[in-house]
Amino acid sequence: MSGQWISVAAADGNRSRAYLAVPETGHGPGLVLSDETFARKIADFYAAEGYVVLCPEQPASDISATIAALRSRPECTGKIGVLGFGRGGGIAYRAAVEGGVDGAVIYYGAGIAEALDLAPRISCPVVMHFAEKDSHVPPEAIAQIKEAFADRPEVAVHVYSDTTRGFDHRDGPGWNRGAADIAHSRSIALLRRAMGPHYDLEALWEAHTTYEFAARDLDEPRLLDLVRNGFPVYAWPYEDRDAWTTTRARTVRSVLSWLTSGHQESPLTE
Repeated sequence: MSGQWISVAAADGNRSRAYLAVPETGHGPGLVLSDETFARKIADFYAAEGYVVLCPEQPASDISATIAALRSRPECTGKIGVLGFGRGGGIAYRAAVEGGVDGAVIYYGAGIAEALDLAPRISCPVVMHFAEKDSHVPPEAIAQIKEAFADRPEVAVHVYSDTTRGFDHRDGPGWNRGAADIAHSRSIALLRRAMGPHYDLEALWEAHTTYEFAARDLDEPRLLDLVRNGFPVYAWPYEDRDAWTTTRARTVRSVLSWLTSGHQESPLTE
């Protein structure tokens, strides 16, 4: 995975900085990230999942220019989704309303309850994650959102019990590992279905069993090679990326088996 700051055109015609994170393959589906706090860490995280992530330094209410900038990048192949947190969740909702994206992931979507009249315009798959104890999005607002999308199977609204805003941020005071893992696995499941990348899990499993049981030669370099060539991530990154990649490699045996079983929740405890 590589990351760099680039200059992109803003909606008002000016230029602004944005962080671009690219997966190790050098290409992949695009993902526009709208977040005001842990932007670079989240961008790197989703790049490791196989996405080309573009995150404006200063999130704007209109991200159409950012979507266009990402679509024009040679690293971006195929479809584009949007991911937003807090106020950025509301921005992601608006992007889904306006069209031009193939999927939307929303955490703590601020302002959505006040914009439910726009819900019929959403045509892409959406998953929303809300904290049960979020003072910015009270229970009555979440109830309104759930009711508005009750007959929309392509829009999933999840509420995580006994959590506060920021439950997905590992370094934050409200981090909840169980809720974070489940929310992330649901987010990745939506993005995979809507826009890829699509991994050949059977081929990965065949490679794993060949190395470990036939050749009996599944050493760490081979594990790392399996990871880099299409093994998805289901855990928050470590500060030390080498340690992170090694940990991913060491979970290949259990996670590949789990992935082929069709479950959605993360099997990892670290």
